[in-house]
Amino acid sequence: MNITWVRSLPTGKETGTYLALDLGGTNLRVCVIHLKSNKSQHSITQSEYHIPADLKKGTADQLWTYIADNLSKFLEEKNLLKEYNAENPIPLGFTFSYPATQDKIDHGILQRWTKGFDISGVEGQDAAQQLRDAMAARNLPVQLVALVNDTVGAMIASAYYDPSTIIGGIFGTGCNAAYMEDCSSIPKLHPPSNSNKEESEQMAINCEYGAFDNRRQVLPITEFDQEIDAQSPKPGEQTFEKMSAGLYLGEIFRLVLVKLADRGLLFQDQDLGKLKQSYIIDT
Repeated sequence: MNITWVRSLPTGKETGTYLALDLGGTNLRVCVIHLKSNKSQHSITQSEYHIPADLKKGTADQLWTYIADNLSKFLEEKNLLKEYNAENPIPLGFTFSYPATQDKIDHGILQRWTKGFDISGVEGQDAAQQLRDAMAARNLPVQLVALVNDTVGAMIASAYYDPSTIIGGIFGTGCNAAYMEDCSSIPKLHPPSNSNKEESEQMAINCEYGAFDNRRQVLPITEFDQEIDAQSPKPGEQTFEKMSAGLYLGEIFRLVLVKLADRGLLFQDQDLGKLKQSYIIDT
């Protein structure tokens, strides 16, 4: 579980114009959001870019170049370059859907890639700073003010509409959740940040439960789970995610079909060439 430095849920009365950048397991999304004190009057304009398969196994420079170039294109297409400049940058929230260690809210050291990513030069580095460098190289009038996990983003977005929200969950390419925890119950805060605060002080926690049971002591592992893990870029990691998330469900199904076909129980006298291709079945 990772601390996030997100200290409260929204009130619904926030105002301003913000950029949001979401690097997920399948798509890159860029949004401009206009918030008004009346939450029913907010607006969102979004563009989505499919992440090329080769990029997922490329280099840090390729990743941040791809993101910064699409961000630059978005700013130009939405006429934001006329309104913002180096002296008046637009604030950016970066949704980085991977396990990160954060010493502050606008910083995040990537612990490990998940969701099938294996990009060199990012693990152990500050993803926020790498993005800043790529934006600076293009003179983009953007200030990165927050790096958050997608589960935290989901929780915050839901709470903006419904104050009773207590959990943000992601069931997509990967799986994970976030919730609000009392600071007094978070051992990873050293020294405890609430030493002079009220007991009710809270912080969002990124659970990273896709890594549940990496020791293989609880979940019922099948031969298909074992094969998927062995063929993955990170064997032995993200055990629960590999058993349940969107990236892997189609492949689990394919492996079952292949076994049944090999036993003569399905698709007799049919060409199984495509079925033999890994990850040919999308979820």
